[in-house]
Amino acid sequence: MNKAINLAAAAVLALAINQTAFADETSTTTHTTSNGSQSTSDNFKATSGPAGAKVSHTKTAVQANGDGSVSATKQHESHALDATGSTHKKSASATTVGADGSTATVNSSTKTTKPE
Repeated sequence: MNKAINLAAAAVLALAINQTAFADETSTTTHTTSNGSQSTSDNFKATSGPAGAKVSHTKTAVQANGDGSVSATKQHESHALDATGSTHKKSASATTVGADGSTATVNSSTKTTKPE
C-alpha cells in the first residue's frame, strides 16, 4: 500500500510542479466493501495547485465481534509538498465497545516535516 501512496504522491507532485499556473485540482476515489459482520472503506484523495500538492489515504473499518462487542478502526496517511518542504503524517485509532457498554480506545500519530 505504501508503494501505491508513494506513486500517487509522485504523480500529483509532478502535476503540481508542471501545472502551477492552474487552479487547485482535486481527485477523490472511495471503495467500500461490507458483509454480514464487517464494513470497510478506503478513501484516496489527491490535491494539487499553485500552493503545492497533497495525497492522502484513509481506511476505516467497523466489525462485529463474536463476543458481542463492536470494533472500529481508522488509519490515515498523507504526504504534502509545498514551497517550504514536505510533510508526512500518519495516524491510527481503534475503539472497541464491549457487549456490556464498556469502551477501550487507542490512538497514535506521527508527523515528519522536512526541512525541519
